[in-house]
Amino acid sequence: MPEARTHPYYDHAILIQFTIGVWSQEDLNHILGRYGVFIVERTGTDIDDALAALTPWRQNIWVIQQLIQNDVSSTKIRLFLKREMSVRYLVPAPVINVRLN
Repeated sequence: MPEARTHPYYDHAILIQFTIGVWSQEDLNHILGRYGVFIVERTGTDIDDALAALTPWRQNIWVIQQLIQNDVSSTKIRLFLKREMSVRYLVPAPVINVRLN
């Protein structure tokens, strides 16, 4: 039986952070070199530019293409909650319950 592996799953924003010096080289080697990541595309971003800066780890970065436009973000969810607007159909109920408790 093949060995099961765990890979982090990130929004495109973390990919941008990887390329602008927010993460140390040691962290990048550990996360991208040892584990790899799945990155979800987001409308309006150029993921190819970010990937170009991460060439040494490209074989461990899997991009999940966005087939349906979805611009929901944690920032927008926090803004909606701050304004006491509903996020019922934007995030799962357990997420809302954790946030409100």
